[in-house]
Amino acid sequence: KLVSSLEEALQSLREFERVFVIGGQQLFNQAFPLADQLFITEIELEVEGDTFFEIPDPQNWQIVEQITASEGDIHFSYVTLNRVRH
Repeated sequence: KLVSSLEEALQSLREFERVFVIGGQQLFNQAFPLADQLFITEIELEVEGDTFFEIPDPQNWQIVEQITASEGDIHFSYVTLNRVRH
Protein backbone atom coordinates (compact mmCIF):
# COMPACT_ATOMS: atom_id res chain seq x y z
CA LYS A 1 0.00 0.00 0.00
CA LEU A 2 1.37 3.39 -0.97
CA VAL A 3 1.07 6.16 1.62
CA SER A 4 2.16 9.78 1.60
CA SER A 5 3.29 10.35 5.21
CA LEU A 6 4.81 8.61 8.21
CA GLU A 7 1.59 9.13 10.16
CA GLU A 8 -0.44 7.47 7.41
CA ALA A 9 2.03 4.56 7.25
CA LEU A 10 1.89 4.03 11.03
CA GLN A 11 -1.89 4.22 10.98
CA SER A 12 -2.05 1.51 8.30
CA LEU A 13 0.32 -0.69 10.37
CA ARG A 14 -1.35 -0.25 13.77
CA GLU A 15 -2.29 -3.95 13.95
CA PHE A 16 1.41 -4.85 14.25
CA GLU A 17 3.19 -4.79 17.61
CA ARG A 18 6.53 -3.66 16.15
CA VAL A 19 7.27 -1.44 13.14
CA PHE A 20 10.76 -0.70 11.79
CA VAL A 21 11.78 2.57 10.12
CA ILE A 22 14.83 2.05 7.91
CA GLY A 23 15.51 5.50 6.49
CA GLY A 24 16.33 7.97 5.04
CA GLN A 25 17.24 11.03 7.04
CA GLN A 26 13.91 12.90 6.80
CA LEU A 27 12.00 9.79 7.80
CA PHE A 28 14.38 9.15 10.73
CA ASN A 29 13.90 12.75 11.91
CA GLN A 30 10.11 12.32 11.86
CA ALA A 31 10.18 8.91 13.56
CA PHE A 32 12.64 9.60 16.40
CA PRO A 33 10.07 11.18 18.76
CA LEU A 34 7.93 8.04 18.36
CA ALA A 35 10.70 5.44 18.69
CA ASP A 36 11.23 3.46 21.86
CA GLN A 37 14.08 1.27 20.61
CA LEU A 38 16.98 1.70 18.17
CA PHE A 39 18.93 -1.03 16.39
CA ILE A 40 22.21 0.40 15.10
CA THR A 41 25.16 -1.15 13.30
CA GLU A 42 28.36 0.79 14.04
CA ILE A 43 31.12 0.07 11.51
CA GLU A 44 34.72 0.98 12.33
CA LEU A 45 35.61 2.22 8.86
CA GLU A 46 36.59 5.64 7.52
CA VAL A 47 34.49 6.60 4.50
CA GLU A 48 33.85 9.86 2.72
CA GLY A 49 30.34 11.20 2.90
CA ASP A 50 28.16 14.21 3.54
CA THR A 51 25.48 12.65 5.76
CA PHE A 52 26.09 11.35 9.26
CA PHE A 53 23.79 9.60 11.71
CA GLU A 54 23.51 11.12 15.18
CA ILE A 55 21.10 10.13 17.91
CA PRO A 56 19.02 13.12 19.00
CA ASP A 57 19.12 13.65 22.77
CA PRO A 58 21.56 10.77 23.46
CA GLN A 59 20.98 11.13 27.23
CA ASN A 60 17.49 9.73 26.61
CA TRP A 61 18.84 6.40 25.33
CA GLN A 62 20.44 3.50 27.17
CA ILE A 63 22.48 0.71 25.58
CA VAL A 64 20.85 -2.61 26.46
CA GLU A 65 22.95 -4.84 24.19
CA GLN A 66 26.17 -4.52 22.22
CA ILE A 67 27.57 -7.36 20.14
CA THR A 68 30.94 -6.90 18.45
CA ALA A 69 32.03 -8.83 15.38
CA SER A 70 34.30 -8.60 12.37
CA GLU A 71 34.62 -9.73 8.80
CA GLY A 72 38.19 -9.69 7.57
CA ASP A 73 39.70 -6.36 8.61
CA ILE A 74 36.33 -4.66 9.18
CA HIS A 75 35.17 -4.46 12.81
CA PHE A 76 31.59 -3.56 13.74
CA SER A 77 29.06 -3.64 16.56
CA TYR A 78 25.34 -4.29 16.68
CA VAL A 79 23.96 -1.93 19.31
CA THR A 80 20.45 -1.96 20.77
CA LEU A 81 19.29 1.11 22.68
CA ASN A 82 16.07 1.64 24.63
CA ARG A 83 14.54 5.03 25.29
CA VAL A 84 14.83 6.06 28.94
CA ARG A 85 11.45 7.28 30.15
CA HIS A 86 11.76 10.00 32.78
